[in-house]
Amino acid sequence: MFSDKSVVNKLVKCCESMTLQHVVLCPGSRNVPLILSFDGSKSFDCTTIVDERSAGFFAIGCSQFSGKPTAIVCTSGTAVLNFAPAIAEAYYQHIPILVITADRPAEWIDKGDGQTIRQEKIYANYCDYSFLLTEETERHTLSELYRLLVVEKYQGPIHVNVPLSEPLYNTIEQNNEIFEYQGNINSDSEESQILKLSSKRLLILPINSPREINLKIQSLLKNTVVFSEHGSNVFCEEGLHFLSSEQVEQLMLDAKANKFFVPEDVITVDGTILSKELKIYLRKNKPKRHIHLTDSTFAPDVFGVGVERFSLKTEFEYESLDRTFVDFWTKSVEQKKIGFTLDQFLPSKCNLQIANSTPIRDIQKWKLTPLQKVFCNRGTNGIEGSMSTAVGFAYASRNTTDLTIHITGDLSFFYDSNALWFNKITSNLRIILINNRGGNIFRKIGKMLPSEILENRLCANQNLTAEFIAKTFDIQYVSAKTEEEIATYLQSVFFQPSSKPILLEIFE
Repeated sequence: MFSDKSVVNKLVKCCESMTLQHVVLCPGSRNVPLILSFDGSKSFDCTTIVDERSAGFFAIGCSQFSGKPTAIVCTSGTAVLNFAPAIAEAYYQHIPILVITADRPAEWIDKGDGQTIRQEKIYANYCDYSFLLTEETERHTLSELYRLLVVEKYQGPIHVNVPLSEPLYNTIEQNNEIFEYQGNINSDSEESQILKLSSKRLLILPINSPREINLKIQSLLKNTVVFSEHGSNVFCEEGLHFLSSEQVEQLMLDAKANKFFVPEDVITVDGTILSKELKIYLRKNKPKRHIHLTDSTFAPDVFGVGVERFSLKTEFEYESLDRTFVDFWTKSVEQKKIGFTLDQFLPSKCNLQIANSTPIRDIQKWKLTPLQKVFCNRGTNGIEGSMSTAVGFAYASRNTTDLTIHITGDLSFFYDSNALWFNKITSNLRIILINNRGGNIFRKIGKMLPSEILENRLCANQNLTAEFIAKTFDIQYVSAKTEEEIATYLQSVFFQPSSKPILLEIFE
């Protein structure tokens, strides 16, 4: 069964030709034609999520796993605004999301109709491409969608706004529309360039580095001092000049004493640098050049020295590395004993979905392996949507043997508890909830504030537990208060095969 609206069916045929896999449908009325035709197609894995904010982040999780675009579809009005946090995250994280919003016809906007707002280009600050899909624009719009997502492999959100007139519920048995892309199937992306690098060069691989980065810059990895954060998912190979997150803080203290160790060339790639110490150091002790490797048009001036943008096809010529510079940046530092940590219990192969604030900072000190992949929404660094992203990632990876392990604090968990309101939540999901009764990061950075202000206004002190939320959504629940209890659950139950997702709540 399909909608009888030709423009909708042509959009669906275009999405079929793009081999789009996941489509997230949000209930509504104005988008019924879109729901009918996407659901009627056998080409898509369609899921239904009521909360549009959760749906957007769920889609990010699907695309993080697959590396391919995921579509999200909603009705008109405020539903469209609820997609916005995820769209901003996808924009800065360079995640391909096709945002399809149903709309009222133009003549009824600002005329007092319910759920009618100004939707055209509503995400203009966070979508490089926005299209109005009508019978008059359909040929150009669908051709551009195919070119961007298939030919150019654009990494980011794209918005398609579809005005639909009543009647909305009329159906036909078959979608007989045809889509054929008439453009050039070869990408017109810029040709490779040759870039000469100095003898003092530092490559920073931040969280959410593109998955293909390891393949495209192999020569750079082997001929440069590399700082790799957990979340870049690029690990040390024998003979490479890698330094890890554990080394950075001490190195920054030592580096302040000697300008000789300031890199002349700092090379970055897409993603967000977590290390505050490294950013502060390079903003005060400025490199001569900041080179950003990306296939997008966005190149942030992180260090305030200007930024030169080069594509990931760039080839390099190297001066011989300065050995004193290398020895400083890669020297051994005294490892601080950090006590009980969870990394010793993790499966040898798994996907870690980490919430922002304290959790993502804490795991930078863990000892992880190349098969323990780390993901975190560091595009905008918000706490909203972390669990929805993990649920989406777990769903998309459900046919693998790898667990998706979401580690979160209590405010992030309760903020995004609608993530669990999903009737296809998969048994490969594990949630570790660190419940320290509020936003613990503020207890670290806001010590100078009066305790009443700190606890009630910043930390948002609370006395909730996740037990009954877990029961509501049919998730197995266990809790622990001591290191012995935590170790017992992690070793015996938590990472074992299960017919349900499992949530471990740790009270600190």
